[in-house]
Amino acid sequence: MNEWSNAFSAIPRVTPFMKSNDAIISGLEKALATVTMDTFKSVYPLAGNVTFYTNTRAEMRAYSSKPASFDVVLALCVATYCAALFVVMAV
Repeated sequence: MNEWSNAFSAIPRVTPFMKSNDAIISGLEKALATVTMDTFKSVYPLAGNVTFYTNTRAEMRAYSSKPASFDVVLALCVATYCAALFVVMAV
């Protein structure tokens, strides 16, 4: 069981990108054939216009931003301004 677990974790199993004769599929078929007689492989085509795109290259960006205390101080300043504006308009 540990060997199968290691095999499954080492091989990508994205179904649309797997070939019908991948090693993991034939290995599963052999393993199932040892315990049951009703082992067969079926291929089901996808219905409709479905396109799968591979992600061969990805780009990641990181930005430096102000700390959370900046947002708190800014919110307090805006609240103070609004309160002062309310007091001035009320008088």
